[in-house]
Amino acid sequence: MIRSFPGTSGRLTGISESAFVVYLKESTTKYIGTGKKLLEDSLKEENKKIFQRRSYYPS
Repeated sequence: MIRSFPGTSGRLTGISESAFVVYLKESTTKYIGTGKKLLEDSLKEENKKIFQRRSYYPS
């Protein structure tokens, strides 16, 4: 991302690649969203499905 963002953004906007600064910040799932849904909630739902499958198919 550090390498590709300035080039892609520069081509799309006409702004020099050197004008872009990319910051990467570690975030918790509480602050990340996808498809109008928090990642934290999506992971909880997925874990629930996995647990239900394991309960259904005991080893």
